[in-house]
Amino acid sequence: MEWITRNCPICDTPPEVVEIRASIRADDLTFKDVKKLWMGFRKNSCFFDYYRCQECKVLFNKFYFSPEQLDILYSDMPDNSNKVNHAVLSKTQSGYLSFLLKKVNLVKKSKYLEIGPDVGLLTYHVSRTNLFDNITLVEPNKAVHQVLNNSIVPGIETFIYHNFDELATNNRFDLVSGVHVFDHLIDPISYIKKMAEFMGSGSYVLSITHDEGSLLRKILSRKWPPFCLQHPQLYNSKTIDVLFERAGLNKISIEKSTNWFPLKHIVAVAQNLIGLPNIFIRITPAINIPLKLGNMISIFQRK
Repeated sequence: MEWITRNCPICDTPPEVVEIRASIRADDLTFKDVKKLWMGFRKNSCFFDYYRCQECKVLFNKFYFSPEQLDILYSDMPDNSNKVNHAVLSKTQSGYLSFLLKKVNLVKKSKYLEIGPDVGLLTYHVSRTNLFDNITLVEPNKAVHQVLNNSIVPGIETFIYHNFDELATNNRFDLVSGVHVFDHLIDPISYIKKMAEFMGSGSYVLSITHDEGSLLRKILSRKWPPFCLQHPQLYNSKTIDVLFERAGLNKISIEKSTNWFPLKHIVAVAQNLIGLPNIFIRITPAINIPLKLGNMISIFQRK
């Protein structure tokens, strides 16, 4: 057995009921084989079976990669844009920040921590709000560190780390963000509790995650793209609240998030997943559209 075995990542209940079984079951393959399938959309996708916790109802993998295997997989990989134009993705990230600032009050000279910023699309907008004089980024993919540094307005004190353990213990952040981070963690409760140690009382967490309770997930069933090797668990609006509450944070808001996509990209993904004819891509207009397409934006506050 090359995989670790997990109980529920929120309440530690042993897995019993398989809810989603992959076309290609990673549970039955070797790490060498699964590594070749780590990235990309496919008609017959490969992932570990998802179990529904019978206590807290979160959806999670019983079998998954070890921390050492994940270090190998994440250490050198392309950015998360999936070849979508960065200007379109930046518009989505700007919307996340606008949503946050409508819900909470942040004062000038605040300190900001972003976990998994990728190429810094959200970081770019945060650094231009004139609210933060200190920006700290934790990004395991060292290949994008220079790009991250270039995304921040000159003059703001900036720190970029490879992992969480490198942060100084006396740091206290007013805002922590994680865009598609918390559904990637093997042990999310411990991680969020550790993260909270770097947050002052009343500080905020901005989280973007996939919503496994969405209509799109129900329509696509196991072909829903977030059912993939990168997600050891997936949340809905109730289970994401349970996760952060058990880690010691209070809910401020949980809503469906708006994402901007090139229409041609949506059709191309659909072609890979369900086999649409090529003519659909050729006749699709080159426009960008906003969709509430299976993601959640959540804000929590440290007690």
